[in-house]
Amino acid sequence: MLTLTRREGESIRIFPNDNVDQSMTLGELFADGPVELIVSKVKGRQISLSFKAPRELAILRDEVKKKVVTEE
Repeated sequence: MLTLTRREGESIRIFPNDNVDQSMTLGELFADGPVELIVSKVKGRQISLSFKAPRELAILRDEVKKKVVTEE
C-alpha cells in the first residue's frame, strides 16, 4: 500500500506505468479489482491518502509527475 500526504489544492496522478503492454485492456489492468483509496489520517489542513492499486499503475504526487514529464 502506498501512502501520500496532500494539502488543499495539491493533487495526485494515476496512470499506466511505462512498462505496461499498450495492448492491455482495462479489464486486464483491473482484473484484481479497482483502485482503492483510503483516507488514513487527517491532521489540520493535511490528509494522508493510502492507495491499493495494480502494480501496472503509477501513482505520483502531481509535482513529481510534472518534473518527470519536463525532464523527458
